[in-house]
Amino acid sequence: EESLREMYIAELVEKQLLDSAGKLTVTDKEVDEEYEKIKPNYKSDAERVQASHILVPIGPQNQPTMGAEKPPEPTPEEKKKWTEEAMAKANQLYQQATTPGADFNKMAKENSIGPSADKGGDLGVFTKDRMVEEFSAVAFKLKPGEISKPVETKFGIHISRRIAKFPPGDLPKEALVGQSRERLGQRKLHQ
Repeated sequence: EESLREMYIAELVEKQLLDSAGKLTVTDKEVDEEYEKIKPNYKSDAERVQASHILVPIGPQNQPTMGAEKPPEPTPEEKKKWTEEAMAKANQLYQQATTPGADFNKMAKENSIGPSADKGGDLGVFTKDRMVEEFSAVAFKLKPGEISKPVETKFGIHISRRIAKFPPGDLPKEALVGQSRERLGQRKLHQ
């Protein structure tokens, strides 16, 4: 554990030093070049949206450990209680998210589960068929910047925010700038 901690600290220090020396800076020209390379991968015949979400889990989130027995299946009463509790929490978060001045990204980082939480709930750009049906139906109806009321899916309860909408064809560079900068920065760090 100690050696892992030391290695992690050394990596953070190295990243800070490289960043302050300008070695990790990604230029607009580099982003433009990257976009031209990856643009064909993001062409679609279908309409797409970019959305973020806050995902509230239904029930306990205890992950079984290696060799542990699978927990018993919950009773219908337990499932109902868990769903009601999760929906109550989601409704509370929805009220907070729709308050003027609320920071949806910060709320997602603090309250959401899943890998998108660290990115402020950003799920990226997707077509309707890439997400679970109940979620997609809502995300595609929202206007940019609009936040949905809580929606239940098999993954939990989602509060969605639509960021943008894109027609069929090439995905505009603006939709990929953040992703491109992150990928190019990681590439420079690795080099």
